[in-house]
Amino acid sequence: MPFSSRILGKYLGLIQPPLPAGENPEEVATEDWASMIPEMKGKTRLVSVTPELEGERYGDGIGFPAVTPWSVGVFMEDLELDFGVANPNNPLTA
Repeated sequence: MPFSSRILGKYLGLIQPPLPAGENPEEVATEDWASMIPEMKGKTRLVSVTPELEGERYGDGIGFPAVTPWSVGVFMEDLELDFGVANPNNPLTA
């Protein structure tokens, strides 16, 4: 089934805060926030997944939550991923 992330609008938006300067000259600081909305296009299909986990969970429930993964997922083939150009000073209005 064809899929485009445009139907999700700003839900997949990425926001980058200003970056501090680093120790090296090429690690230049920024003063502005920037945002972008990546676009994904491709063919999707539902797949059945059988995780082979000991105890059928990730995590121990103490140091990391005990998570039982779903047995269904989405597979995308022929994926085109475009991050576009960041939009400075105006988060998620790209």
